[in-house]
Amino acid sequence: MKISTTLIDKYLKDSCTAEERELVHAWYRSFEYEEEPLAGLSELQQQALNQRMLDQIDRNILKSENQSSKKTTYFRYFSIGLAATLLVLLGLFLFQTEQPVKVKHKIEMAAVSDLIMLQNDSKKMKRQALSDGTIIWLKPQSQIVYPKSFAGNKFREVTLNGEAFFDVKHDNAQPFIIKTGHVLTKVLGTSFNVKAYNNAERAEVSVVTGKVLVYLDKKSDDKHTSEVYLLPNQKAVYAKTTQDLHKEKDLSLKIWEKDNFTFDDTPIMEVVKTLEKHFLVHIQIQNPEIKKYTLKADFSKQNLPNILELLSKSMDISYEILDQQILINKNE
Repeated sequence: MKISTTLIDKYLKDSCTAEERELVHAWYRSFEYEEEPLAGLSELQQQALNQRMLDQIDRNILKSENQSSKKTTYFRYFSIGLAATLLVLLGLFLFQTEQPVKVKHKIEMAAVSDLIMLQNDSKKMKRQALSDGTIIWLKPQSQIVYPKSFAGNKFREVTLNGEAFFDVKHDNAQPFIIKTGHVLTKVLGTSFNVKAYNNAERAEVSVVTGKVLVYLDKKSDDKHTSEVYLLPNQKAVYAKTTQDLHKEKDLSLKIWEKDNFTFDDTPIMEVVKTLEKHFLVHIQIQNPEIKKYTLKADFSKQNLPNILELLSKSMDISYEILDQQILINKNE
């Protein structure tokens, strides 16, 4: 039985009809007759679909926990229908904590609430707030999968393909984990950038504030480091071909440092010069009309992307961030 990846996307985004949803469920139940049922899906789709189905199974168990015949049906479905695909989830959760825990607990952790897949196909970063107060800036051509709610889970876990900046809400009781291929990043509350495209040879995690643990989801041999701790202005670099994980100095994330700025009817060109000097970037205003603007504003503990976002809403302008260059134009 085959279905399209377009239908899978609709299912993960909760935009399919009841008939289409049942078709996806029927396709998933047919896995015991398929050799590699998920081979045509992306890694991100596979993980999102697996967790969504595990959640559905968990709900079915609660409904039928007093009916032994239904229990038997469930365990057969679980052990045969998901035997191959569940390995991906087990590999992820086996290395989420420094202390080993039982596999059964990790399977229960996989049964999380409904997942959201966010993809940024635009030319500018997309700001997204999560249910716990964490802010994510998703870079262009990047995808992230996260649950609607982290309530009841031991970890706040997301899966990233691409690049994103995270400003994580502090929570000692619920660490935040980002999975990117074989590299996992674990924090309590801090700000950092993750760059890890599926087809790239390197993955990088750069820290702006706080402390970050970067580690591999599989055991490394004696020749390679399996985990590194990062402090501000440090980054971890993982090479896929050599499986080498190490840390370096990194001063490239100046735009994410928060500071205070006050402008009192200040010409926009002076505002630009102030921001350029402080954040070490080049800002180019492409529409001459914008150069006539003045700005009256107080920015308290704001980074450059937040400032640009506020300016775009108050001055009806658009912006693009291309590495260390920012292009500003009027909204079309």
